[in-house]
Amino acid sequence: MIFPQSDHPDGWWTMLPDGRIECRLCPRFCKLNEGQRGFCFVRRRVGHRMTLTTYGRSSGFCVDPIEKKPLNHFLPGTSVLSFGTAGCNLGCRFCQNWDISKAREWDRLADAASPEGIARTAHRLGCRSVAFTYNDPVIFAEYAIDAADACRELGIQAVAVTAGYEWNLNANRCTFCGCEIAGRFEKDPGKWGARRMPVLLAGRR
Repeated sequence: MIFPQSDHPDGWWTMLPDGRIECRLCPRFCKLNEGQRGFCFVRRRVGHRMTLTTYGRSSGFCVDPIEKKPLNHFLPGTSVLSFGTAGCNLGCRFCQNWDISKAREWDRLADAASPEGIARTAHRLGCRSVAFTYNDPVIFAEYAIDAADACRELGIQAVAVTAGYEWNLNANRCTFCGCEIAGRFEKDPGKWGARRMPVLLAGRR
């Protein structure tokens, strides 16, 4: 079953003098006219606002050992509920999840899950944490933050597996207890289609 696109309000954008909307979530600063989508494909302009089309929809779920994320000394020996959406703000030539990260959401998003539903599922399965993974959670920030908040209410930790390619995420809004920033830029930034400095800055935060 394929679920319709979400039109959840996007929280990171500004209107430009020329009438375009600029996305301020990641360093690509995509500038969009009506109906256009950003590089990530999941953030879309609708009228005079931006929307996140993948809010509440997932490309799949899996229960993993927390060490697979990989995190060191973070709830060792416990299980984590992993999930992702579709799209990505990177262009890695070596992406192992390319069928998800470069998919159009209507091709891959067959599971509907509210933030509260994710938290309840993790609790029911005995998972001590939930991981936003498979594609980069930066591009579904509103969904990830709401899911992290819902998990926190049930005593479940939230983990972000990310490349850290973000620009304007307010740390006070992010209730992630674990974070793995993949250093994909070390040898050849051109292979992952992004700039190095924003990742270094995200690591410091």
